[in-house]
Amino acid sequence: MLKLKNLEVNISVYTCFLFILFLNSCKSKQDLIKDKLIGSWDIYEMSYKDKDYLETLLINAFTIEKDSAVTIPDTIHSEIEDSEIISKWSIKQVEKNRSILFIDCKKNPAFTGNYKIRFFKNYERKLLGIELKSETTYISAYKVLQNFDIDGKNWDVP
Repeated sequence: MLKLKNLEVNISVYTCFLFILFLNSCKSKQDLIKDKLIGSWDIYEMSYKDKDYLETLLINAFTIEKDSAVTIPDTIHSEIEDSEIISKWSIKQVEKNRSILFIDCKKNPAFTGNYKIRFFKNYERKLLGIELKSETTYISAYKVLQNFDIDGKNWDVP
């Protein structure tokens, strides 16, 4: 009788543990998108108002941080005081299966806007990429310091 009762307790504890583990491992679509976005990106291609914009950037990289800050590169037109301006980002769900990235960048209007997000893999170069499109800006970038095989699982799944 005692062994049976211990077995029931062990099963109950194990079941509760699995249930809690399951709840913690379930992430929303927005959380999955945020996990992919956070990090440093090398800009491969950029246009603003249908003109090439990559050549105006002093550094072809930006960083999306966990605390909703985004580090935007300075341009050849930037002022020294612009480096103190903090830009913000957030994810908004606009439809059931579609989210957009909103960037609020006071120092450079080329980066401000609501972006459609598309993640992609470059199999030839083994890189994880992102395509961002707003009404005025197009950005194609690759994630820095990511393992193509490990981090790239479900990368291009919407």
